[in-house]
Formats: sequence, C-alpha cells, structure tokens
Amino acid sequence: MCYKVLKMRIEPNATQRDMIDCTIDYNRYVFNYLITANKLAYVKEERILSEFEMNNLCTKLRKRWPCFRKMHSMTHNDVSRRVRQACERCRENAVRKRDRAVAKGIIPPGSPINMSWPRYRKQGRYDSYAHLSKRDFGLEYDVNKSGKRVRKLRLGKVKGLIRCYNQDTPLPGEPKTCMISRKDMGTHMEYYACISCEYTAPEPDEPSEPKAVGIDVGIRHMAATSDGKLYDHSNDMRNDLKKLKKLSQRLSRDRCDPVKERKARSRLRHHHRNMVNKRKENIERISKEMVDNNDIIVMEKLNVKKLWNRSLSKSMTRGFVNSSLGLLRNRIQSKAECAGKRIIEVNPKGTSQMCSQCGAEVKKKLNIRMHSCPFCGLAVDRDINAAINILHRGWTGHPVPAKDESPTAMIGGEARTEAFADRSTGSLRCVKVRLYSHSRSLIQQ
Repeated sequence: MCYKVLKMRIEPNATQRDMIDCTIDYNRYVFNYLITANKLAYVKEERILSEFEMNNLCTKLRKRWPCFRKMHSMTHNDVSRRVRQACERCRENAVRKRDRAVAKGIIPPGSPINMSWPRYRKQGRYDSYAHLSKRDFGLEYDVNKSGKRVRKLRLGKVKGLIRCYNQDTPLPGEPKTCMISRKDMGTHMEYYACISCEYTAPEPDEPSEPKAVGIDVGIRHMAATSDGKLYDHSNDMRNDLKKLKKLSQRLSRDRCDPVKERKARSRLRHHHRNMVNKRKENIERISKEMVDNNDIIVMEKLNVKKLWNRSLSKSMTRGFVNSSLGLLRNRIQSKAECAGKRIIEVNPKGTSQMCSQCGAEVKKKLNIRMHSCPFCGLAVDRDINAAINILHRGWTGHPVPAKDESPTAMIGGEARTEAFADRSTGSLRCVKVRLYSHSRSLIQQ
C-alpha cells in the first residue's frame, strides 16, 4: 500500500477558528505535561513511557480538568505518538554520544547515558494537531449560490463545514488521517488541512524495450540526465537573498512600532514562503517529468549531510540549500514507487572524472565544467558525462568499457584537466589536458 497527501488551504469562520486554536493550545499543554511525566518515569525506572500509558494519563487529565473536554479526545493519541518519537530520538542521540566518547577514551565503558529531553513548547512553537481516525473528519460536498458543487471539510468538535481551497484536485485514495495546521503570517493566520490517503500502487510493468536514464544532481545545474538534458534552478537565489536582507533590516527598524512590526514580519514571512514554494514547484516539475518519460531511473546514492560538511565556501553551501538534493531524490523515488517504475542507486565515486566513451580517467577540478577527453576527443558537459557513467554503472554493474581496458590503465597513468586564466582580466584563457604516467612524469600535453 502507498500513501499520498492532499494539502489544501481552509478558511474557517470566527467560531471555527477559535475552536481550532483552542484545540492546538490544549494539545500543547498535554505535550508539555507528557514530557514531564516521561522525565519522572525515567528518574524512577529509567524508561520511557509507552503510548498506551501516555494515553491513560491523558484520560485522567481530562477527568481532572474539565476544560480539556472541549477538545477532541482522539487528538491525544497523536500527542502521545509525537512525545514518544521525540523521546526515542533523544535517547538514540544520547547513546550515540556516549558510544563516541567511549571510543575516544573520554569516559570508561559501561558509563550511563546523559539523557536529554525534548524542549517544552511555548506559544507559537506548536501549531498543528491530527485526527488519526477517519470517523473524526470527512469531506462533504455542497452546492454554492452559482450552482457549483464545492468541497467542504468536516472536523470533530468543530461546528459546521469549513470552506476549502484546491477544489479541482481529486482525492488520491481512501482518506485515513487528517492534520490541521496553522501558520502565523504576521498580520493574520493561515490554516491548512493535510489529508493522508491510502491507495494500491500499480504493479511494476516490464516493457519489451524499457527506457532507462541516469541522473546526476549538483549545484550548478539541479539535475543532468544521460540523454543530454540540463535542469536549472527555478530562480536566482541572489536576488531573493538581497530582498530577504532588505526585509529583515526593515523588520529590525520597525521594532518600536507594533503596527509596522506586524506588517514587516508579514512581508518577510510571505517572501520566505514564496522562496520555498518556488523551489518545491521546480522539484515537483522535474521529478514528474523524469518519472513520466522513463521506465528505469538510475541515481547516485548520496549522503547529503556529508556533502554539506565538505562545502568549500559560503556560496557552495547556499548552492546546496537552493538545490535541495535530498528532497529531489525523495520526490523522484516516491513518484517512481507510486507509478510502478524501477529505481537503481549506484555508488557515484569517480563518475565525474571518468570518460563515458572510452573509460579514461580525466582529473578535473570543480571550476572545470567541461569534460574533454584527450584519448577519444569527447567534449561534453561534466554533469552529462557523469549521468552517462551513472547509467552505465547501474545498467551493467561497472562503467563501459571496463576499468582495466581504459587508456589510462593501459599506460599506467592518468589525465588531468587544468584551467588557465588571464591575469589582467581574470577571464578563462584556455583549458589544457595533460597525460601523466606513474613511471614517467609527463607523457604529452
């Protein structure tokens, strides 16, 4: 079974907004209460409470405090699940830190873990709750004044039907859960409903002539395919960062005036949302095109966190942020799974330095964007060359030709690509490819 989420903006009236805000605030109180209960249980018994035990505590809390009866009782189960997951992550991090300290010899083996806990949520740091049963929510259809059939949302403990946006997108399957969230935009609140739907994924079909593609992701281009396509970023991040800086400075200047401060914060948050939406829209478009046009997708198995740690400059770090490599990979994998397509992940080591036509190893620095092979004369963008190598590696198990048959392996050396700039102007003057042997210094230039 697969799951898809339909996210739509909702527009509740004043009474419905008050009920949603009240439910979110009471859930925040319960969240903080359960964290304290887990701390006390860990001090006494050195364990974390189960979800069943936390649900029983929530039931006792409702009996003791009548004000908590205003909210839907089943939303407590979602709070218990969140607290359990947060405490488990904190314990895993504490165990990992203890093991690292033992390996370095800082503390002796068998030392107790220094348990950390999730932070308490103050107002503004807890902005959602979920209905985990499909009996507690539903979508109903009504007819407006113009006679058009419109979709409205029904929520437990909330009187009336809530107006919904995104009327044209159909439900992808059978609704299972519904999460209600709010977002503070400075001058107003925006409310969203995320409905998780379950459906049966199609069986992967085996076409007689499957179309395969290799994908190389990067910073200069968001993605490059083995058939020669380059996908650029959705926008120029420099202009967005300049506007972001101006809006942040305006917010700092307007701290003294509450009205101006709310307006400046609203502009800043709207700009943040526009930047995120542009990036997500571009990723959705690229992933959909790749999945729809291909049967087999070969991707590089990257550790995005390690790439961030190996960033050489501030601009490279911003490039990683703007590229969203992990999100692009996840969206391609998710869409391929839902469409019944096949995904192959390969080790990307050496794919940018190896010639995709003859298998020669041509060393290049990051500022060299073209792959020029001195053996076979292939001249192509380095990202496209890497995508072709990724396709070969995923399709055959190794690059074509084999490594022992490449020209650099036969001569026992390597090829290095170097760029030379004009000192007066600073522009690129020429690119040279030099062949080096392990037994002799320079073979040819």
